[in-house]
Order: sequence, then structure tokens, then C-alpha cells
Amino acid sequence: MNRAIASLAENRGIFKEARSIGRPDDLSRALCALELTPPSVILSHRGPCCLTAYSWFSAVARGAAALHPEGPSWINDIWQWGPTHWPLHWCEVAAADVADCGALACLAALAFRAAGESVLPAQLLELYDESTIANWRAMWQQDGHNPQWLFGCLAYHEAVAVVRRPKPGSNGRLDIRIWDPTNSRWLEWRANGGYGTSVAVKVCDESPQHSRLARLHRFVWGGRLVSPNRWAILAERRDVLQTALQPTTKE
Repeated sequence: MNRAIASLAENRGIFKEARSIGRPDDLSRALCALELTPPSVILSHRGPCCLTAYSWFSAVARGAAALHPEGPSWINDIWQWGPTHWPLHWCEVAAADVADCGALACLAALAFRAAGESVLPAQLLELYDESTIANWRAMWQQDGHNPQWLFGCLAYHEAVAVVRRPKPGSNGRLDIRIWDPTNSRWLEWRANGGYGTSVAVKVCDESPQHSRLARLHRFVWGGRLVSPNRWAILAERRDVLQTALQPTTKE
């Protein structure tokens, strides 16, 4: 609990910044709701079912690495994006045809590790139009799920941050690329807003072996500095976000 309080106190500046952008309720509400939300993790049962499923996927990932050097796009050939019941176990993943962004991010992270890459979970808030949000909300509700990942015109998303090796003279700054496992593509941050724009990002590094590294390093994505384990608002052009986040007036 002390850690949670400290984290909230540390991010007060981020919440103040969120409230200053256009329609503040969506962004600040999302950041408050997600501040203590960890990235998704696929669990394992104690029996052999999950060990078998995990070993199967690991073997497939190792074999596919050389065939897909641009990224594990082959995952979308096996799993279609859609609602997923959590908690989720490896044996359930192996038997499923559908996986949400959290499950797909877990699978993509393992695939990248099989290819020898260093990866970390990435959480994002992305901007979409009202009709897209409404369609996703209906899709989740029809399947009996609570679409709690939607916040007005913003959608919570999970992805994979691939960490590049530090360059000489980088002063503790590590370049990252962010892989979107739902759409099998590398995300590029866009300053001009628009459909699917990343409004905020958080790169998570909570493992004990990386705790010291997390304090010393900052990540760089698209020229923007991102501190580990903290939400970073990517709103460089606030006029664009202000227009996009304004509530629509219905006739």
C-alpha cells in the first residue's frame, strides 16, 4: 500500500497535466483508473496442461523467428482479436481462437524473447472516434464482458516494448520500438493526432533484476522520453488533442 501511495504521489504532475488537456475527464479518469493496473500475465496451472501448452508455443515461436524477422505477425494467424476471460492460463490460450490485446501482448513478448530480443510490457491510451468506441463496447457487452478498458474516446491498449542496446554516450537512455500485437505492426508516435493516436504510454519494468536499471534508465520512443513505470503523456500538440477530445454536440 505504501508503494501504491508513493506511486500516486509521484504521478501527481501527470494527472495535473492530463486535466489541462481539452476534455480532461476522459484522460484523467483513465490515468487514475490505470495507475495501479499491471500489464496482463498468462498464468499456469500446477499440472502438465499449461507446461505442455507453454512448451508448444515456445517451440513454435523459436521456429517462426527466422521466418518473421519483422515481428511475430504469425500470432494473428492463430488468434483473432476479441474478448478474453481473465484470469487466463496457458492451456486455455492454446485451446482458444480469440485473444484480447493483453493476451496477444503476452504471446508476442514470448515470441520476441525466443528471437533473442529484450522486451518489456507497454501500456497505452489511444484516441478513437465515437463510432469505433461504440462498436467495441457493444462487442464486449454482447459477449458478457465489462468494457472497462474504454474511457470515453480513449481505449486502453497493451503492446510490447522492444529495448535496443544502449548506444555509446546515450547517458542511460534506451531506444525502444513498440510492437502492436493486435494489428501486427510497429507503432509510430504521431504528433498530429488522428485515429489511433497514442495519447499516453507506460513501459513497465517491475522485475527485481531490473529494479536498479529502471531507476537509472529512461526510454526514448519517437523522440519522446519515457520514464520506466510511469505514465507519460505524449501530447506535444495540445491543440490537436484538445480538438479531438472535445465532446460531440448532438443535434
